[in-house]
Amino acid sequence: MKHRTALNALLALAAATLLWLALKQPGGPGSADEQPLLTTLTKDAVSRIELRHPRSATMVLERSNARWRMTQPYAMRADADRVNMLLDFLGARSLARFPVIEGELAKYGLAEPNSILILNDQRFEFGIQHPLAPNRYVRSGDTVHLVTDIINQHLNSGEESYVDPHLLDEDFAIASITVPGLTVEQRDGRLTASTGSESADTVADFIEEWRHARATEVRARGEDDRNPEATQTARIVSGDGSVIEFGILAREPTLRLARPDLGIVYEFPAETATRLLSLAPATGAAQR
Repeated sequence: MKHRTALNALLALAAATLLWLALKQPGGPGSADEQPLLTTLTKDAVSRIELRHPRSATMVLERSNARWRMTQPYAMRADADRVNMLLDFLGARSLARFPVIEGELAKYGLAEPNSILILNDQRFEFGIQHPLAPNRYVRSGDTVHLVTDIINQHLNSGEESYVDPHLLDEDFAIASITVPGLTVEQRDGRLTASTGSESADTVADFIEEWRHARATEVRARGEDDRNPEATQTARIVSGDGSVIEFGILAREPTLRLARPDLGIVYEFPAETATRLLSLAPATGAAQR
């Protein structure tokens, strides 16, 4: 047993030594700051992002007038913060690199890449993680690179995580909101509520809550969200007549609002239901 333990320790030391030697080889992973960038493309220059996975929908994001929008698989505003984190990949350095040999790509998980990221017209294919270091093999053109594995979680977080968590686009001009037992409207410059007794400030706060409501999570609608009794809806109408409807799936332990037309669910803390589904006293819209 002692002999086996000693042997395992020697093997571990040998593996560490080989890795250290590899880090010192010309073209090997040395000091990250001394290595070239994987690409000269910058964040500001990217106007289109396409993310492909072998077993899920392709996601396409496009930038116009400094705003990111998702065009596939959903047509809606994208979460700029999440897009920015994805584009942090452009700061990756090529810690090691070697020419593509088609017959050996499977060794690096690149014969059938886990993910394919296309930034404008530059294509990056992602393979497996290095067995001895937190680095990942990435193919770009005719070269395989080894880069620090900082992007994998963003590649595999699901397209719903890139949906803007706000319920409404910032340019959606609210004309009316109808929730169970209540309708509020902006008509001829006046704010009115179907209950008739609330102040204009209270109604204005209610509209602002919807205008700025930001979910804590956006996800695909799953089996747990298919409540046959959830027939209540929230209906938002814009000044141009366009309509967005949300199914009210639950109010506790979290508020869950579904977009049936998109198959996604927005989740909020339970207390948010008070502000979005009823007229609370005017205190200034709380959630921004």
